[in-house]
Amino acid sequence: MNTFYVTNVDKKKKTITTYELTDELVEEIKDLLEIFKPNPNIEESLGFKRLLSFSKYKMLYLSVVFEKNGLGRRELINFLENLSENDFKDFKKSIPTFKNRNQVREYICKTKK
Repeated sequence: MNTFYVTNVDKKKKTITTYELTDELVEEIKDLLEIFKPNPNIEESLGFKRLLSFSKYKMLYLSVVFEKNGLGRRELINFLENLSENDFKDFKKSIPTFKNRNQVREYICKTKK
């Protein structure tokens, strides 16, 4: 059985704490972390999959537009889910392309006027 000692120095609190890590403790921690692994068998909704198909800046744009209209992420996902395949393709093409967050902000401010 291996035992490791881990020392943590907190300069702000002026404390030194030493932890003793045994093989048994490491195995217990690994068992606890298994709880937080995602389940690969969980099926995501069509709306969520469609949302993930957008670039991160288009997702940001859609989120802001929906929030400004008093709707949340759940409504956005429901909206995307209820579109037919052709309507979704057309909708996706109609959204402007952004290269960064500033372009999203500028576009939203410009269209707000």
